[in-house]
Amino acid sequence: MPDRSGEEQSYAERRAANRLRERLEDELMDAVAPLFRDLHALNSYGDKAPYRQFTLNVCSLARHRRRDAAGLEEAIGLVAWCMYAAAPWYRLARAGKLAGNPAQFTQWLGDTPAAHALRLLENDAEHLERMLAYPHTYVRFTAETCLVATAAAHCGIDVPAPLHMCVRSMLADMLPDPMLTQPMAALLLRLDPHALQRLGPDVAPSTDEHLALPAGTTARVLAHLTAQAPFLRDKNLRHAAWRSRGTAPTVAVPDYAHWSGPTVPTMRIVSATLIHAGVMAPPVGTTPVAYVAKVQRLLAGTDDPDAAFPCTGDTTEPE
Repeated sequence: MPDRSGEEQSYAERRAANRLRERLEDELMDAVAPLFRDLHALNSYGDKAPYRQFTLNVCSLARHRRRDAAGLEEAIGLVAWCMYAAAPWYRLARAGKLAGNPAQFTQWLGDTPAAHALRLLENDAEHLERMLAYPHTYVRFTAETCLVATAAAHCGIDVPAPLHMCVRSMLADMLPDPMLTQPMAALLLRLDPHALQRLGPDVAPSTDEHLALPAGTTARVLAHLTAQAPFLRDKNLRHAAWRSRGTAPTVAVPDYAHWSGPTVPTMRIVSATLIHAGVMAPPVGTTPVAYVAKVQRLLAGTDDPDAAFPCTGDTTEPE
């Protein structure tokens, strides 16, 4: 594309340049978008905003690096990682006044794979700031809340008092799915001892009494019914059985398999980061390496099963 400034170009030249840029950007996204199909498929209800932001970041980088074809592919490969893996850490670092801009954030990360990745974009400061500031707007909770809640539960970190309400709300939302690990369920019950009421009333004791049954009979019947084929999809019955048991239902890893929305990729990245750090066990039947690689492929923009991306979680050691 011409390098002459807009003032030096005629109207016809500017119009032709704009058409050429739009065509080249369309061709670029036609090549890039399919590589991240699984990532964008997680956006809820066909929400196009995250994809539009991804497109803006890719195309603005391409314009900025139009004379650096060799480095452009590498830079584009980091766009999704910056938006979904690094961004929540950046916003937490800014909120805690540990870093005020991408350069300070990179320095704060120290000698880690994440810092090395960010240094590849140090000459794209404006674009990097926009990618790291990506807000993951979501009506239920933010990516930062997911990061704080999951890490606090599994790393023995105290949740700061100002965050109690949003962390409690997120964990309570995850309870009925169920999508809490045992440490996350324990954290929820510490923050809200009455959280199991989210599953509904405990009908078992009153039913036993009303039908003159031995104590615990209704609870055992409910647990038995939830395992029968006709009731496997009955959410109300499952909730009643869990409520009568008196303990929160838990899973090995919160993989958010039935969730969608712009925060979901980051939720999965948080789980993969903790598995990578050794503070969360992978699901039965898989290994930490295999689980992390599966999540990495969301961000790597490739179908190569050996593709690897830096884990932001390497910046801290579990307490």
